[in-house]
Amino acid sequence: MKTSSLTHRQRFRIAVDRKEPDRVPFELGGSTSMMNDPLYFKVKDLLGVNREIQPYRAGKASNYYDEEVWERLGSDFRHVWLGSPDNFQVQVDEQGKYIDEWGIARKTKGNGAGEIFAPLGDADLDGLNNYRWPDPYDKGRIRGLKERARWLHEHTDYVVSAKYPVTDPLLGLGMELRGSKFFIDLLANKRFANALLDKITQVIYGLYESIMEEAGSFLDMVEIADDFARQSAPLISGHLYREMFMPRYREIVNMIKKKAPGVKVFFHSCGAIYTLIPWFIETGYDIINPLQPNCRGTDHQKIKHEFGSEVCFHGAIDVQAAMLGSEEDVKREVRRRIDALAPGGGYILSTANQLQQDTPPENVICLSRYAREYGCYRQSM
Repeated sequence: MKTSSLTHRQRFRIAVDRKEPDRVPFELGGSTSMMNDPLYFKVKDLLGVNREIQPYRAGKASNYYDEEVWERLGSDFRHVWLGSPDNFQVQVDEQGKYIDEWGIARKTKGNGAGEIFAPLGDADLDGLNNYRWPDPYDKGRIRGLKERARWLHEHTDYVVSAKYPVTDPLLGLGMELRGSKFFIDLLANKRFANALLDKITQVIYGLYESIMEEAGSFLDMVEIADDFARQSAPLISGHLYREMFMPRYREIVNMIKKKAPGVKVFFHSCGAIYTLIPWFIETGYDIINPLQPNCRGTDHQKIKHEFGSEVCFHGAIDVQAAMLGSEEDVKREVRRRIDALAPGGGYILSTANQLQQDTPPENVICLSRYAREYGCYRQSM
């Protein structure tokens, strides 16, 4: 095998332009490809990484972002993210519910499951106008962002990607703020649904504007995520996506690309998204993640054939079965996904979601090594 002369960043650019670089780019450490904490410590020990680092966030399943681990696993990417606001701290009420800056209350049960209490379940239009919405321009969010992004851009050749500031910002937040009534609103109370989505979009737009104004010139990729499907079917129709969500996401995407014309926009939606892919492409996304295996309609060869000339794909490695099996299962999974999605370029190999604690740590190392070995294109052999 010839030694590659491409940088990580060049490899990414060629792949996203749907051409073949030296090998398929590989990512771990992104918002959708982290390891949860117990697995992180096992992988860290197996790799012989001895240093201790502080968690970059708290209260999530995956709280450690370790540069040395990503380096040893061969990821082509490094990441930046917004911090916590100065003007808000998570509150705990007398019932032990944790209340975030959106006013959403959560309470964990003894079995590890959680309840969500929707603060706008009974709201009317006046209630939306009088609600305390997060301040997307709080200075605490951007503290250190520009410095880290600039350093990564100027002193490394990694792909610099901005993690998404909010998970499931429109559909997901709409459900959490409004509860089960949100789906009724989308169909039968559109005036309220539009007003709610406008309020949410204003905050989300501001969060991405903060990222772009502070660090846009140093970024290669920006992440957005909203789960529009479960494993058996989409949660909403393509018509409803086009009517209620696409214009708002297109506004955000257009702003990102206006402020940094070279940046690529990554979009994540779990589940059976096949019928929604054309509308995701029309929204303006450059990269679609994760093409989750084991979902209805997720035929990677068919998806590549139909949409591979229009968009780059990211993810696809099964974390529900293959990554839990043997190392040969992992290698078989890598071959299957590369064979379907990599020809002609336009594929970045990564996990279809975050790696959970029941994943054997040896399989994570096997994935990283074999992805780079089998992912070499013919001209580099």
